[in-house]
Amino acid sequence: MKFCIIDDDPTILKMITAVLGKAGHEVVTETSGHRAIETALAAKPDCVITDMMMAPVDGLEICQSMRRHPELKDVPIIMLSSNTKEKAYWEQRAKEFGADGYMAKPITPGFVEDLQKLIEESER
Repeated sequence: MKFCIIDDDPTILKMITAVLGKAGHEVVTETSGHRAIETALAAKPDCVITDMMMAPVDGLEICQSMRRHPELKDVPIIMLSSNTKEKAYWEQRAKEFGADGYMAKPITPGFVEDLQKLIEESER
């Protein structure tokens, strides 16, 4: 699969890229919410993974914009967040803005398997 990962933390991008790359996936990254749509359009990913809390454009705004874009509206979007307080609230917000799944940071050893489950659920 081809993933587009959007996160303003270069360390997180390197970590996720390494984990997905080791599992045989292709990864394109972006650190700017402002360039997220442009990067995703150029990459034509099978799935977008975006951080929820970024400034000045956050993951919720990115998700909402992608859902309005004809070429990206059907691409599964998984929201990542390190905000562990009120997890249910933020997971619901992510879904309201069009995300297909929500995962907490930091990533765990089962990240790729958990990600695959969310993608499969989004395709149903």
